[in-house]
Amino acid sequence: MIETYYKSQNNDFLLAHGDTFQLLNEFSFKFNMIFADPPYFLSNGGISLQSGKVVCVDKGEWDKGRNPEEMKEFNMEWLRLCRDKLRDNGTIWISGTYHNIFSVANCLTELGYKILNVITWQKTNPPVNISCRFFTYSTEFIIWARKCEKVAHKYNYELMKKLNDDKQMTDVWRLPAIGRWEKSCGKHPTQKPLSVLTRIILSCTDKGDWILDPFSGSSTTGIAASLCDRRFAGIEQSETFCQMSKARREELDNVGVKADLKRHIVDFKTLGSSEQLNLFGGDNDIVCENTSNIYEILPFDTNPMVEQTEGKEKFFLTCYVRRTDEECEAFMNHHATTYTTTLKSKTKLAKATHLFPMVKGSVDGNYEILDSTISEDKKVHFTLGKYTPLTDEWHNIYDKMKPWELLKEDECRELCSKG
Repeated sequence: MIETYYKSQNNDFLLAHGDTFQLLNEFSFKFNMIFADPPYFLSNGGISLQSGKVVCVDKGEWDKGRNPEEMKEFNMEWLRLCRDKLRDNGTIWISGTYHNIFSVANCLTELGYKILNVITWQKTNPPVNISCRFFTYSTEFIIWARKCEKVAHKYNYELMKKLNDDKQMTDVWRLPAIGRWEKSCGKHPTQKPLSVLTRIILSCTDKGDWILDPFSGSSTTGIAASLCDRRFAGIEQSETFCQMSKARREELDNVGVKADLKRHIVDFKTLGSSEQLNLFGGDNDIVCENTSNIYEILPFDTNPMVEQTEGKEKFFLTCYVRRTDEECEAFMNHHATTYTTTLKSKTKLAKATHLFPMVKGSVDGNYEILDSTISEDKKVHFTLGKYTPLTDEWHNIYDKMKPWELLKEDECRELCSKG
């Protein structure tokens, strides 16, 4: 089992340190989406101009050029491992240039993926061409593919239209290269901009979905996932970049830093403040649906607080919500996602798969428990998923169950059937 190098307080950002070829074999978790920025194999002594200075563009030993056979062997292996980590309706995004992207495309086809699009990322601020002997390199390519030929994938079509002036989003994206504001914790030599990763994540995932990056680097994928209210697991072989990733994620705990990052990202600015509120927990079902099939076990966690419930018995927990009128009203409107309550029993919490929150009035239903964490003051923070309204046979459950009582599904039904 993988040992987690870093885990955020609310378990939405996980990082493992090591060789991705080894670690991908050590867990069986399935992800909604994968983004990969693999080696381009272009570090062969080339030069470029940065900040007015001529610099070598070599990225490191891991990016040294290889012959076509070696490149194919490398790409086939990591793409095969990643395919096993995707859900059947999941998709993968791979960035590259002409140095590696054709090899990646051929490997995807051989492995049974279905290529959906090849995005051309046109940089609005590319580095200049100092040799003046050919056209300036101003683009990179990003392949989007789904795992299975005949299993439908997710695409947030209406949201992409909204981000493109109410017109269909094309496969050419004019977005800037990495800015100085993205280097507050240091810079990775192949760091991707948050604007690109944000658009990718918004296009094909829902709130709470899990995203994997097998070549995590400084975890731009993870930072973008956090900004979009998704969950992230990354693998990185360099401890230096693991430390950088940790620092970048911890920056987001500062509300001001998080807000400033969003202000720099064009898609957040396009959505505007009202749409952003809907995007992160409101009632705009076009932008982001609550998925009912999110895994509750953590990818790299050896002792998950809540076990995966798919195919297992349901346990229903009740507890009072003693908070503000606004928060109680949010539950009664069936669109709240989190709240805290004083912990009464760790054992019951570990078993609970569904929650009946007792609030002012009634929510008239139960929520799937996606995650739960315990703070230092022994408060429990729930992340809640699919809402199921009460049916007639459950109509008196709130009168029958006591606070912090945990019952199996058949026990709840038996209790409700009594006079």
